[in-house]
Amino acid sequence: MKIMSKEVFWVAIGVIISVIIYYRMTRRTLILETIKEYSNIRNKYSNPSDNDIIPEDKRKAYLQEMERFCTGIQLGLYDINTLSKISGHRLIEQYKKYGKVIIEESKMKKDTEADSLYCQYETTIKELQKISGL
Repeated sequence: MKIMSKEVFWVAIGVIISVIIYYRMTRRTLILETIKEYSNIRNKYSNPSDNDIIPEDKRKAYLQEMERFCTGIQLGLYDINTLSKISGHRLIEQYKKYGKVIIEESKMKKDTEADSLYCQYETTIKELQKISGL
């Protein structure tokens, strides 16, 4: 009894190889887009970890940009493992140094949607802490 013909076998092999190639290309694109977008943010806000030099409005603008980027992380448009490798510790330290304070102050000033203010950023930081074991 013949299970499948040679033609069907080679078609199946071709499909499997195509799926593997597609997955790897998609994964590579995800990693590259993460690096590209995060690099753009880092270039725009060259040293957001220095409280004494950067004015509050620029820090808030940075947090807004990071909230947008972290929304992409949470949606799967960017890769959190790549972010963790290239800058996870830096982001965690920035959050500890000033991000948390600004977020709390902003939440106290807002009457509506305070719980959702910077929630993607905070969620991503918590995930980075889990990944890095901090």
